Amino acid sequence: MLRACVQTLSRNGFQAAHRSADQQFSWAAAQLHARWASNSSASTSESKQTQSVAPDAAQSGASPSQPGPYSTAHHITDSRVNAPLKSAQYKSSEDDPAGVQKNWFTSLYKQLNYISKTGAVENIKGRQKAVFEQVEREFEGLYQKYVAGRSLDEATHRATLLTCLSIASYRVLNDELGDTKLARDIIRTNLGSVMLALLRPVHRFKLWILKWIMREDMYKQAVGFLPALKADLGTQCNSRVEESSDAVTTMTVDKCMYYDILTKEDTPFLLSEFCCHHGLLWLHEFRAHGVVVSMDKCMAWDDNCCQLRIARPGQAGLGVGKPGEAPPPQPPPQQQ
Repeated sequence: MLRACVQTLSRNGFQAAHRSADQQFSWAAAQLHARWASNSSASTSESKQTQSVAPDAAQSGASPSQPGPYSTAHHITDSRVNAPLKSAQYKSSEDDPAGVQKNWFTSLYKQLNYISKTGAVENIKGRQKAVFEQVEREFEGLYQKYVAGRSLDEATHRATLLTCLSIASYRVLNDELGDTKLARDIIRTNLGSVMLALLRPVHRFKLWILKWIMREDMYKQAVGFLPALKADLGTQCNSRVEESSDAVTTMTVDKCMYYDILTKEDTPFLLSEFCCHHGLLWLHEFRAHGVVVSMDKCMAWDDNCCQLRIARPGQAGLGVGKPGEAPPPQPPPQQQ
């Protein structure tokens, strides 16, 4: 029974991290706050802003403690600065069964408040609400383009929302913050990097148990991860797993929803946060046990497909750079 439990956890761990990320956005905001703030006391100007906005909250009749179904017309309250935010109603707000938008926007508002309060970016001071609403408007346009009116399964719906949220956030924050790295850090945090950082050491420990206590074949364990990765891609990605020999197994993706959307929106560099690249973060850990993991092809490199390769020791990978490390395409240089 112990063997079965460890194997199941090892194969499906990365899915748990991806799905649990939606519940970890408050932790994500705290992580950013630790980087940017030495203390969390609100400034006098923010206190005045709170006093001026609070009457409007009372008139609306909204209850921050009981928001009900998420709507951007409802108040989102930042518990640290106690500043309610009210913005326009969008059609996308009615299409959020898993709370993906709610979690993202709640986290983003807190992050922008921290940036404004600490003065980390001068351009954001006092403008966090305006910047937040820009992201909302940008996202709404993407929602209408890729989600509205389409029949999507649960996994694909969630993945498409996260892709659109990432694009909208990058476009606005990269311009407003003037710092591409900071914009990417916010996106990674909101995609669940905090939970990922917590679960990867657990994943390493499980692999150690499988190898040294259970005496499992680590190549077979790595191959056993591929069906879970294939399922995580959703129905909008065409993929197949092929075992060319007892020593080499490949997973090929010849149609990728993430790539299609990101390239259409001129943000292919965000591909590193999704799909096969996300799965590689977990498969990388098998290399410590002698398994060869490589990204041999990638649509982001102008190949006609993406191809992950898992092989026994001695079967060198064909990918660029170290085996298993797929260098993501870089964003265009910022204009001076």
